[in-house]
Amino acid sequence: MRLFQLMPLGDAYLQYFSTKHGWPSSADSEQIRQHLLSDRFLSSHILEPIDQRKEWAFISVPDDMHSQRTWAKEKGMPVSASTEEIVLAQIEDHRTEVFYNHGPITYDSKFIRRLPGTVKASLCWIASPIKGADLSSHDRCLCNFQGLLEQWQKLGLKTAWFEPAHDPAASEYVKGRDRQVDIAFAGGYSRHHVKRNDLLKRISKLGDRYDVRFHFLLGKAARIVNHNFLFRRAFSDLAIDSDLRKVTRPPVFGRSLYELFGNAKIVINAAIDMASQYRGNMRCWEAMGCGALMLSDAGIYPEGMTAGRDFETYVDADDAIMKIEMILADYGGWFAMAESGRKNIENCYTKEHQWRAFEKLVESI
Repeated sequence: MRLFQLMPLGDAYLQYFSTKHGWPSSADSEQIRQHLLSDRFLSSHILEPIDQRKEWAFISVPDDMHSQRTWAKEKGMPVSASTEEIVLAQIEDHRTEVFYNHGPITYDSKFIRRLPGTVKASLCWIASPIKGADLSSHDRCLCNFQGLLEQWQKLGLKTAWFEPAHDPAASEYVKGRDRQVDIAFAGGYSRHHVKRNDLLKRISKLGDRYDVRFHFLLGKAARIVNHNFLFRRAFSDLAIDSDLRKVTRPPVFGRSLYELFGNAKIVINAAIDMASQYRGNMRCWEAMGCGALMLSDAGIYPEGMTAGRDFETYVDADDAIMKIEMILADYGGWFAMAESGRKNIENCYTKEHQWRAFEKLVESI
């Protein structure tokens, strides 16, 4: 199987990476790509052969202009070549047989129909509503949220269950019981997270007694609202109040996120407003994989993740506050749950297991 994984990383992360790590002054496209991937952002989704740098496995980060333009120059492509043209050229040059697409909203069925004849199977991963995007040309649409899979099946899409994996690099950041951060959160603060925003505002009030660190990536509307006092008054659901502001820090990604979670006693997790009762976002793998005790909203979790054994849940903000107080009052007594979550993630959600599951999916097409 000649595997091609298309993995957009997003403008917010790429800007963060560029500021934090910079770029090598003289390097070929593969060196630039490996420099970028070494930070481990979204590595729970990167398949094992990519990590192992197998000759037959190629990963492309289409929104990273450093590696993409360097690759195009190496292949003699004109400087006017579009991002899409570069990706298609990479697929043709690689002689791809299996195309795994993590950007199906941008690289939708119109793009799939342009793939060269060597491609025998195309699969995509998406864990959000697809709105009006056309994904019908993919042989399988993958996700680990049953509710979304059922929605897509009603649209006539061919679907399959598929899960993230534990990133072994996360285990490097596990610090056992000796953790300096009491309560941590990392994620978006936007109009799609109103319920979660309210929860975090409540928890932030504990900042006068505990080390609370919230690393927010502000959505566009949240940035506008919090830039203006009158907007904050008019749109209180997006406003960052004084208590929340005291514990708010810049966003973290990749290894910096692992470092935060590896040093945290409790990591707060919460689904976006549109997730219904299903749970299992990537933070589950990252939080438990770094040995933190995950406190997450009650719901239906993937088989193998057991509330009360591997992590704790809350039903509302009052319950979350009560659970936080209980845990921090006797962290030593709750540490066994954090360890259970870590061991479960490390042992049951390995990259090897994920790859075997992917191979079976391809064989079923």
